Amino acid sequence: MALSNKVRRTTLGIVGTGLAMAAVLATSGSASAAIGTGHIEVCSNGNYASYLKWYNEDYQVQGRSATVPAGTCQTFAVPANNVLAELWGVWNTHPDQSFLAGGTDESTDSPATLIRAQGTTTNPWFTVQMWGTDPTPPPPMPRQAS
Repeated sequence: MALSNKVRRTTLGIVGTGLAMAAVLATSGSASAAIGTGHIEVCSNGNYASYLKWYNEDYQVQGRSATVPAGTCQTFAVPANNVLAELWGVWNTHPDQSFLAGGTDESTDSPATLIRAQGTTTNPWFTVQMWGTDPTPPPPMPRQAS
């Protein structure tokens, strides 16, 4: 029995879409696994941009990461002698001002970590996920070009 051209095109479209989705999921999984020990990936899942502020063992500020725009992720190496990473959000209405969203203990030997900035500027929150302690990889997010 011969398939009509319309049925053949529809079938090829469905197969092509499935292959494209499989490629995206395979790529995102390997990208997440590539974060590595001593690295943090920041995903700005909320309606605001975010960045990390680094502290040493004396809780003195050691610098900050680049700003991660809303809807994207970026990976950073944990600086030497770092013990704390604070997640800061950037106000949408006042981009020159920031607010504290939360923090987590981090060092150069910490497992790979994903920090997600969540919520809104008026109701911010965050989540932390570490590989090695949680086997579930995070869902894919667009990655910011470095």
